[in-house]
Amino acid sequence: MFLISRLLAVPMAALALLLLTACGGGSGTSGDTGRLSLYVTDAPVDSAEKVVVAFTGVQLKPADGEPIRRSVCENDNSPGCENGMRKIDLLQLTGDESAALLEDEVLPAGRYEWIRLEVLTSQTSAENSFIVIDGTARPLWVPSGDQTGLKLVRGFTVPASGVASFTIDFDLRKSIANPQGPFADTYFLRPALRLVDNSLTGHLKGEVAADLIEGEACLGTESPGSGIVIVYVFEADGATGHATEPEDAVTSAKVDSENVGDDTLLYSYRVGFLAAEEDGTEYLVQLWCETTVEGTTEGIALAERFAIIVPDDTTTLDLVLDDAIEEKISD
Repeated sequence: MFLISRLLAVPMAALALLLLTACGGGSGTSGDTGRLSLYVTDAPVDSAEKVVVAFTGVQLKPADGEPIRRSVCENDNSPGCENGMRKIDLLQLTGDESAALLEDEVLPAGRYEWIRLEVLTSQTSAENSFIVIDGTARPLWVPSGDQTGLKLVRGFTVPASGVASFTIDFDLRKSIANPQGPFADTYFLRPALRLVDNSLTGHLKGEVAADLIEGEACLGTESPGSGIVIVYVFEADGATGHATEPEDAVTSAKVDSENVGDDTLLYSYRVGFLAAEEDGTEYLVQLWCETTVEGTTEGIALAERFAIIVPDDTTTLDLVLDDAIEEKISD
């Protein structure tokens, strides 16, 4: 009797495994895919009214396979799409604003090595991608863009039966250049792209004291030229007053002004999509004044504070005269 039970045990176990698999409880394909959403945002550039980029598709490279392509337009009825492209004005996506390139796109689950954004640009035509300066549209060109697009070499994971959501930050302040010479009317776009996980990002906003901006060290200067006030966000190293350079900033935001009556201006800023750990991540926030005189731009840091950014939240950090970097203010 014992021998018969042992002989029957193997086929019964196999039958149970077969039934479990048929019901979806085994290693079927339900967990072999995940969903990906991909957005774009921007840290603004000075002296431009529009920065329009024409996107056509996204390529994603699995760690163990060939690149996968997805179109940003299902058809010309898709929002913002025409002739297979989607034109996005990046200057409308400052602060915590963003626009979707892909939403809930089904992809094989697993690790991916890079993202490539397909764009249409031209060195001589402003038909697709362009920048508007002083009311005139000028060509916006990505060198080798037609062949290689905009590539972001940063690994990420699409979880099995899960959702991944990322935002790509175009830091236009670092990315756009006008080389002059034979292409004086063409602007080059060499983006400094930053990829952030939307589940681990927070935002930053605040007001800025008029005394910091309108004082002699910035817009109140008697020197001729144009002044622009910028908030730069740096990785914190635990100490204030340390040497910082704008090109080392994680991201930046232009300080906006609003007339609240009696010729009084209210100054404020918004910075979006800062990477944040679950228990908070510290950043150094600095207020800079940049003035341009005869084509030469000079900048000084006026004030600084630390900010703790936590996921899925907006931290409010006002910059007041007490935050002033005195030696810079007195220069």
